[in-house]
Amino acid sequence: MAENIDIYDANLAHLGVMERVQAHLTGQWHRAFHCWVVSADGKVLLQKRSPSSAGYPSLLDVSAAGHLEAGESVLAGAREITEELGIPVAVEELHFLGERVEVADLTNGHLNREFQSVHLLRCDVPLSGYQADPGEVVGLVWLPITDGYQLFDGSVRELTLSGYRFSADGAWEPFDMAVTTESFVPRIQRYYVTALIMAERLLAGIGPLAIS
Repeated sequence: MAENIDIYDANLAHLGVMERVQAHLTGQWHRAFHCWVVSADGKVLLQKRSPSSAGYPSLLDVSAAGHLEAGESVLAGAREITEELGIPVAVEELHFLGERVEVADLTNGHLNREFQSVHLLRCDVPLSGYQADPGEVVGLVWLPITDGYQLFDGSVRELTLSGYRFSADGAWEPFDMAVTTESFVPRIQRYYVTALIMAERLLAGIGPLAIS
C-alpha cells in the first residue's frame, strides 16, 4: 500500500504531499520521528534492522524511528515506538531533544533529505517483554553508555552486546552479538555519540537536553 508523506523545502516550509518512495527517489525533504530508549542502569537500546530493509539492511540503528505520514504531527510519530518495539508509550514520557538534519545517498538509489525530530524515552521494560515487529526489527541490543564512548572514540575496536532477537523459528530469544562501528547505519555527524551524551545527562537529571 502506498504511503504518502509531507514534503518540504530546505527551510522546512511545507510544499505538498508525495508518495514516500517517489519522495526518496527524487530527494524531497521530509520529516521523521526518532526515539532513543534509555535504561536506568545506563544503557541505550539499538535496533537491528531487518535484512529486507530498503536501506541499510541488518545494521544497528536508533531504538525506534519512522517517517511522519502526511498530515501527522511530530508527537503522533510516537506510534513508531509501539509499532516497532511493541511497548506502550505516553507522549508525556518523551524528552524532546530537537531537530537534526540528515542527508545521505543510499546505494538503492534513494536520496535521503530528512528533518528528524529526536526524543529520549526512559524505559525499564526487560527486552523479553518487548514485542518487536519482525518485518522491521530482527533484534534489539543494549549499548552501555560508557562502552559506547570507547567504541566511537576508538579506544576499543569491538564490543559484545547482549539483547534479544528472532530465531529461525520465530522465537524471541536472548543472544549476544559482536559489534564494531561498521555495524551501525553510517552517518556523517556524530549522532550516536551525541545520543549517548544526552542519555547520560537524562539519567543524571542534568539539563538542558539538545541535539542538532
